[in-house]
Amino acid sequence: MNIEDVLSQGRLAELRLKREKARAQAYKEALPIIGTEALSELKALMNIFDESVYLLFAELYDGEIGGFYYTKAAGETKGYLPDIESTWQALRFLEKSGMLGDNCAYGAPLLSGIITKISDFAVSLQKKDGFFYHPQWGRRISVWRKGRDLGYAVEIIKETGANTNYPLPTETEEKSRTSALPDNLKSVEAFEGYVEKLNFPERPLFFSGELTSQKLQIISRGKEYVDVIRRALIKYDWHWLWQESDNYDSVNALVRLCESFNFSEIVLPNQEKLLNAAIKAMLDGKAEDVRACDNPWKTINALLRFLRKNVAYDELYRLRSVLCKNAYRLIYQTHRKVLSFRCPDGGFVYFPNKTQFISQGAKASVDGVLSGEINGTCLATISVVDNMCLALGIPVVPMYTEDDGKVFIDVIMGLGKKTKLYKNDDEARISYGVSENQRLRK
Repeated sequence: MNIEDVLSQGRLAELRLKREKARAQAYKEALPIIGTEALSELKALMNIFDESVYLLFAELYDGEIGGFYYTKAAGETKGYLPDIESTWQALRFLEKSGMLGDNCAYGAPLLSGIITKISDFAVSLQKKDGFFYHPQWGRRISVWRKGRDLGYAVEIIKETGANTNYPLPTETEEKSRTSALPDNLKSVEAFEGYVEKLNFPERPLFFSGELTSQKLQIISRGKEYVDVIRRALIKYDWHWLWQESDNYDSVNALVRLCESFNFSEIVLPNQEKLLNAAIKAMLDGKAEDVRACDNPWKTINALLRFLRKNVAYDELYRLRSVLCKNAYRLIYQTHRKVLSFRCPDGGFVYFPNKTQFISQGAKASVDGVLSGEINGTCLATISVVDNMCLALGIPVVPMYTEDDGKVFIDVIMGLGKKTKLYKNDDEARISYGVSENQRLRK
C-alpha cells in the first residue's frame, strides 16, 4: 500500500482545513496576550508542522514487533530493531500533538488496535534482574540507557494494565533489590561517594543527566538517597548557571538540573538571572543541537512552576509580562532554529543537517545517513509548542486533530509487514547517496 491510497488529495485538503480551524481558536485567545506581530510569527512556526511529520512516524512502526524505530534508515536496514524509548516517544507525540483528542495514549480508542502489541513488546524486553534490555544492544549499555529504558518500559506496562515477567529492581525485597542495583546504589555511603565523583561544579550537564536517568532506582532506595543529591546541590548553589556569563551551555545545564531538583525538592535560586539567561539563549541565533529550540522555554517553565508553588504570583506575573513584551523576537528565533533541524523526510534531527545515530551510548541508526529521528522530532515539535505556549500563558496550539490521528492509524494498518531494504549500513549509505568520505567528514 502507498500512503497516497489512504491520503487522497481531497482528504488532505479537508484535513488541513480542520487543522486550521482547531488552531484558530487558540490563536484568537493568544492575540490579546502576545500581540499581532508575535501571533503572525507563531502561525508561521505552526505551519511547519504538516502531515509529513506524523506520516514519518507511521512508517517507523513495526506491526510484527509492536515498536517504533528510531529513524526511517534504521527501519530499512538489517541489524536494527525498534526500541522502547522511541516507542514511548511516539506515543507521547500522538498524545501531545492533539491527534488523540483529549485521550491519553494508553486509553485512546484510536490506538486500541496497536496498544496491546506495544505493551507486549515492552514486557518482552525484561530480563531476570528486572531491567529491560534491547535485543540489539544487549546488557553492555550505559547507565543512562539502562535507567531510561527501565522508566519508559515501566510506564507503558503499568499504563496499559499489563504485568511484568519479573519483579522490578525498584519493587523486589531489599536483599534481591540490592543485588540487582549497581554498586553506587547499594548503600548511602556508596551513593555519596558516587555523587561526589560526578563533580557537579565542573560537569553539571553530566551530573544531572546521570542522576535523572536513574530516577526510579534512586527514589526506590529511599529519602536518604534523594537527600544526598539535595545536599550536593545546596553545597554548590552558586553554580546554578555553571558559569558567570549567561550562555546557552549554562541554560542547558540548568534545565537538566531542574529535572533533578523536581524530585529533590530544592528551592530554585537566582530567579532573575535564570530568566535572563533563558531569554538570552533564545535570542542567540546559534543552535548547536535541537535542544536550543526547547530548553530555554523549559527553563522558564521550571521557574514559573517554582513561583506558582511558592505563591509568588506578583513575581510570576512580572516575569511573564517580560516574556510577552519580547514574544515576537523569542518566537521568531525559535522558528528559525526549528527550521535548521528539519529533515527532507518530514522529521527533525538532533544536529543541524546531521542525524544523531547514537542514543545514550547505543547505536540506533545508520552512521552518516540523514534521517529524521523520533527523538529530534519530538524535541522540535511537541516540546517546543507545549513549553512555549505554557511559558507565554497562552493556550497550547494543537498541532493536529483527531482526523489526522485517523490517517495515522489508517497508514499504519495498511503498510503491512516491515521490509528491510538494505543488508547492512554500507548498502544503506550507498542508497542514500552517502560516500565513505562524506560520512567521515561529518
